[in-house]
Amino acid sequence: MKDRCLTDEEITAYIDGVVSPEERARIEAHLAKCGFCLHTVAELKQLVTSNETSPVAPTEVALSQAEAVILENTDSPTHFDIALVIRDGICKILDSTGDLLPPRRLSPAAVRRQRSPQTITRISKSLSGFLVTVELKPERKAVKPEVIIVEESTSERPDGLKAKLYSPGACETKYSEQGRISFSPLSSGYYRIEIEEIGTIGLEIKGS
Repeated sequence: MKDRCLTDEEITAYIDGVVSPEERARIEAHLAKCGFCLHTVAELKQLVTSNETSPVAPTEVALSQAEAVILENTDSPTHFDIALVIRDGICKILDSTGDLLPPRRLSPAAVRRQRSPQTITRISKSLSGFLVTVELKPERKAVKPEVIIVEESTSERPDGLKAKLYSPGACETKYSEQGRISFSPLSSGYYRIEIEEIGTIGLEIKGS
């Protein structure tokens, strides 16, 4: 059975300590290989302890475990990670397991329509026989991700592929149109994009 992410109920029960030893072992085994769920648990622990006399922030151990998970995924044929920072309306890539592409060239007419310069960063990686490109367009203090999917053997852009963007406590579902999938702008945080039958993309966004 394919491993799945933890539900809000499972995470809450785990933090509250009301799960069985077997369930705790299963959850901790999942956290050891899923940076998204690990960060969700760390953030929720911080919220739970915020009203105590001595608030406890997420431990350095938890954060180092999350970094280790990202490093372990570096050579995965179905996953790649992107870490970026948004500063002064510019998107700067801090690290990625994909390949950074040249900026997309805009036509003169498109350039004239823009009120201010806009930076679009493009990163690509081959996943499950598809070339997956992520375009990251800054929008004020957020970034809007768009995924472009091209089948490598035929150069076709598939329609109707389901993609889900997971963020703490939310999930946005979209379908590809001519190989493109656009998501809502994202602010600072950890996100995961799952594309059916292709793979996953991890996004770590930091603010200025």
